[in-house]
Amino acid sequence: MGDNDQHHWKSPVRITTPEGTIEVIRGPEEALAVLPQVWPEADDEHFSQAKRACLAALSRSKTLEEARYTFMGACRDANID
Repeated sequence: MGDNDQHHWKSPVRITTPEGTIEVIRGPEEALAVLPQVWPEADDEHFSQAKRACLAALSRSKTLEEARYTFMGACRDANID
């Protein structure tokens, strides 16, 4: 298992970008990279929650699965499929 594998979620999250492209997000690093591309407003509370959770998982103050759950919930609440 490589170092990057340590930051992967047990199950990836699939979202659809505003352009209609399906993105497969495998962990908090990928989520942080895609957030600015898919989020309607960067100052939105859902965006902030997802970003904080992913950063916390990378610093190990949250589990990867807590970050995944928060990211998924934030996407759902912001109507990002």
